[in-house]
Amino acid sequence: MDFSPPEDATWFELLRRNGLLRVDPLPHTEDGDTDAPVTEIVRFSFQRFQDHLMAEVLLKEVDDIRDALATGVLAFIHQSGKVDSMWMGLVEALCIQVPERFNREFLDALPAQPKKWRPIGELERLFVESLRWRSSEAFSERTHALFDSVLLRDEEAFDVVIELAVVSDHPWNARALHTMLMCQSLVDRDTSWSVHINRCSTQAGSALDKLYKWCLLEQGDHTDREVQYLCSIVLTWMFTSSNRLVRDFATKALVSLLIARQDLYKTLCEAFSGLDDMYVWERLHAAAYGACCNDPNPARLRGFATTAYLHVFDTDDVPLSLLLRDYARRMVELAVTASCLDTAVDPGKCQPPYQSAPPQLNVTQAMLDQSVAHAGHNEIEAACMGTFASHEIKPTVENFLNTRIKSGCSATDHSLSSVINHEEAQRWIAKRAYDLGWSVEKFPPEESQDLDYPGGRPVVERIAEKYQWMALNELLCRLADNHELNVYPKPRAYFTPSDIGFQRDIDPTLLSTDADDSHNDDWVFIPPPGL
Repeated sequence: MDFSPPEDATWFELLRRNGLLRVDPLPHTEDGDTDAPVTEIVRFSFQRFQDHLMAEVLLKEVDDIRDALATGVLAFIHQSGKVDSMWMGLVEALCIQVPERFNREFLDALPAQPKKWRPIGELERLFVESLRWRSSEAFSERTHALFDSVLLRDEEAFDVVIELAVVSDHPWNARALHTMLMCQSLVDRDTSWSVHINRCSTQAGSALDKLYKWCLLEQGDHTDREVQYLCSIVLTWMFTSSNRLVRDFATKALVSLLIARQDLYKTLCEAFSGLDDMYVWERLHAAAYGACCNDPNPARLRGFATTAYLHVFDTDDVPLSLLLRDYARRMVELAVTASCLDTAVDPGKCQPPYQSAPPQLNVTQAMLDQSVAHAGHNEIEAACMGTFASHEIKPTVENFLNTRIKSGCSATDHSLSSVINHEEAQRWIAKRAYDLGWSVEKFPPEESQDLDYPGGRPVVERIAEKYQWMALNELLCRLADNHELNVYPKPRAYFTPSDIGFQRDIDPTLLSTDADDSHNDDWVFIPPPGL
């Protein structure tokens, strides 16, 4: 094909005129003579464009990439186990093009040597950056293994996982992520996924911040439905985190998606069916309730109430989470109020108490010691006998009496029944938390991030604390289903989370219109002592 230059200029002049090339004076001369005639050099205006063109030309005649890097046309970029810093732009291009052309990672193609290539941190950063730009066909099992090894040293690299998760037809997108995580147990999932999500940044410009803003501000009739689905999957998986800020970001973002896509709630409930993590289910139903309150059209209320009923109440075992149950029940009640409840839904089955087995508070210290020995550390036991007990366990479980609901001997006054023994409850919760799979081998001790956050809890809680909360929630559900409340003037059955104190940690009905205000949760009211 003939590409003749225009009549009034050469191709060089045309490229220069359009900014693709530029002519600069040579920065210095060898003899230092400032009066010498100026020597001009031609540069590419865009450095990355130049780097990729150079890489493409250099690789054009290469058959064996390892030979090319060892002694061939690419050997000039390194010397004595070190990649020359002046060629880092070219190396970045090679990290993208080498896997695309040779199905081999650039880091693996470098000549073998006793020590790591230097600067290894910069080389690994360029590898991670290449994942954002390379062809989706240039991802292999080796790519995954190499990324996992980098992730051990650089937690910020995890942003790439979130970015690629929402790319259609990508081997690392949310569909693949979902398949992998659904096959794992609670503890294995928290080991391979949650600990990384916990460290995700929510600052402006981070992957999570971009995802949040897109979900909140960029939804419309023509938004790509596949991308919306992928975003909803990765947001729901973020609910496994014990980072409260990440969970709140993900919840508000999912509310926005559910408002835009009414079918997603049912789709997500079906996709996550059988998942063993109540942290996920609680916030999924919270987001659905938030969508109903923000857009209470009859079709939504009818559909969401039916989905909540089928996945929460019309089951053999109602999930053991007070807030999950409450969010689902309130969606049914919204549909009842709007006179649009599906006839297949039985509102009576949605009202507490539910039919969970009563708790057997018979855990001895010897049984707990055995669990501690198996886990290799007493972190959970110490919390359940210390601060977690005094702040959370004792104040909540003592709202319940030993008197059973419908036992035939309901207490008519408080002199006939004592409250639940909090020490027995503490041992039960500690053992149950250990039984969920926590061990010091999987989750080495690390400090929570004691940053300011409503409720006095740290922003990032340890996985051990997540299991403590899950165990406490399970016990409270079993008590609520089987024991009377210690209330005046007469004991009665549990009805709502406010019966045992303020349990909510987010209001999913409030969406910020300014994504930059996403760190604020001023809806929370912390009452002063004695109020």
